[in-house]
Amino acid sequence: METVNSAHNDLRAIAKCHRAAFPESLSSKLGLHYCMKMLSFYLDNDRGVLFHLEDGGEIPGYCGGLRNKVPGRHGSATSMTQHTFRSLVFNLMIRPWLIFHPEIRANVPLIIKNIRLRFSGRKSKRNPTPPAQNKEFIPSMGLVVIGVLPEYQGKGYGSLLLREFEARARKEGFRKIHLSVHKDNHQAIKAYERNGWVVDRVGIHEQSMYKMLE
Repeated sequence: METVNSAHNDLRAIAKCHRAAFPESLSSKLGLHYCMKMLSFYLDNDRGVLFHLEDGGEIPGYCGGLRNKVPGRHGSATSMTQHTFRSLVFNLMIRPWLIFHPEIRANVPLIIKNIRLRFSGRKSKRNPTPPAQNKEFIPSMGLVVIGVLPEYQGKGYGSLLLREFEARARKEGFRKIHLSVHKDNHQAIKAYERNGWVVDRVGIHEQSMYKMLE
């Protein structure tokens, strides 16, 4: 098993891994090409991190993250939506029933925000951040997505990807790693806790977790 920095020619295989790992997610329902566009964000954005596992030419798992070195930048959800905006709209037009997907219903405020941002004419990648928040800012690397093929799940590959993510964050000098996870994803939450992550905040649908790096 080898850990490899992902490249654009890996996106199709990684997208297939993503769709197999998360078959009911909105991104998977939007199709293979949408998933490839979504994953290309991590390679096209200088804040992005994308790597995967290779085993005999197969990609059984992958991990994507986002570097947060300065305060005020858009988060992963907004950044990803802006990157995939045209593809998202196109695929929703040819699959209009997905407008009623639970992920859309749960993120209406985010969708409205991104539509306004897209057509406001603003090119800034920053969000206004109150000075008090700036003083408390700690540079961190956010874990956005981690996926493992169903036949490889439960065999330690998820933990292997988590450890690699942590190692990369340490190597780049980050003191903190963080993530958001659905509250009902108990299997993932247990895996994060086993690897030293702790709960930060609990919301209506998701909870945030973090790990300080010494």
